[in-house]
Amino acid sequence: MSIKKSTFIFILTAILCLPSLRIQAQQSSLTIHQLGLADGDAGLYVIMDTTVAAGFAPSHRDTTVILIDAQRDYCSVPLFKYVDSILRWLHRPILDYVVLSHVHIDHYGSMVALMDSLRIHRDSVTKVFDRFGLIGARYPYVYTAKLSKSAVAYKNYMQQKSVAGRFAWGSIQPDSNLLVDKHLTNFSITCLSANGRCMNNTGHDSIFIPKNATGKYEIKASKNENDLSYSFLLTFGAFNYYTGGDLGGGGGGYANGETPIVQYLHGAKPAGFHVCAFKVDHHGSEYSTNDSLVALMNPTLAIVPAALRSFNGTTLPTNTAISKLRTANDSIRYTFIPSNPGVNVNNWKLAYLQDVVLSITGVPANGANVTMNVSRRRRSKNSRRLDGTVVNEVITCTKTHN
Repeated sequence: MSIKKSTFIFILTAILCLPSLRIQAQQSSLTIHQLGLADGDAGLYVIMDTTVAAGFAPSHRDTTVILIDAQRDYCSVPLFKYVDSILRWLHRPILDYVVLSHVHIDHYGSMVALMDSLRIHRDSVTKVFDRFGLIGARYPYVYTAKLSKSAVAYKNYMQQKSVAGRFAWGSIQPDSNLLVDKHLTNFSITCLSANGRCMNNTGHDSIFIPKNATGKYEIKASKNENDLSYSFLLTFGAFNYYTGGDLGGGGGGYANGETPIVQYLHGAKPAGFHVCAFKVDHHGSEYSTNDSLVALMNPTLAIVPAALRSFNGTTLPTNTAISKLRTANDSIRYTFIPSNPGVNVNNWKLAYLQDVVLSITGVPANGANVTMNVSRRRRSKNSRRLDGTVVNEVITCTKTHN
């Protein structure tokens, strides 16, 4: 396929998967692009709110574009092209926020190259949030899981460029609203956990990292970086969406960060609370998406960001996680397509990569069903290019919305 033809297919497919922004100009909307560029994680959130809080002037039709995580380091070119195509379509000069859920290469790998490309071709990024710098009276412990050389290089880059004034660089605390500066009426993105801490129902946050034998909080190297993941609850009217990086649910040497979130939401939300959709924690690991999380979230749609990679000898996603979701009668969509789909995940082989794009137009109302338009767009597993094959479907959440 020629470069011109493949580029045309890429742009056309990306545009077709956006809500009808021109036609539906007076309606608020949400589009979540979970990008299947590799076996890591990257989600692009396009938020359009036609109503802002009283006393605040509209800006860019109150469109906010957020990238949560930045996939593997070899995905920087297709990731930039995708982000850039969305920003061009929206006539946005800048990416509003980038959030890294935690500092593992499959979540921040393309970050530095993406930031440089955005700086060259656009006005870069307004704010970047990651877990570094969570310190102060509210955070008496600073968790410093052992960082790889590339993670250290990323941290140094961020320090240099933020000091140079390219963007604001900060952190998020539990119970804070990522969209607070936007003054939106119909949307919020609330931080549930950060840096090993989670909200509780006393009005404060609490530490869920276990203590070691000497009574001190300690993070082991490498894999327990997952314990420090950001997690968020996105609310759009009556629609709720959960995303939690690689947070664990207990076992396998991971702290249980999911159960404290469940306990908090049980007390903070009304009876019947659920999420219409969520991104499965830790790529469908057997040590995440625990029973209490699935029971509380009770999602109609589950999105699994994985590509059948081996993780410590185990294929992700795992049969354990997928079986829980199947038992809960979830519609499960993956950021890959297996060549031999069947019940046993261990027998699957990777055929294609795949983007999963969820969109909602119009503010979902209490007491009504929530209609989710879902597009699955196929990518070559080698070139990572969109090949023009798209499957569109409508998934309706019929649970109680209040």
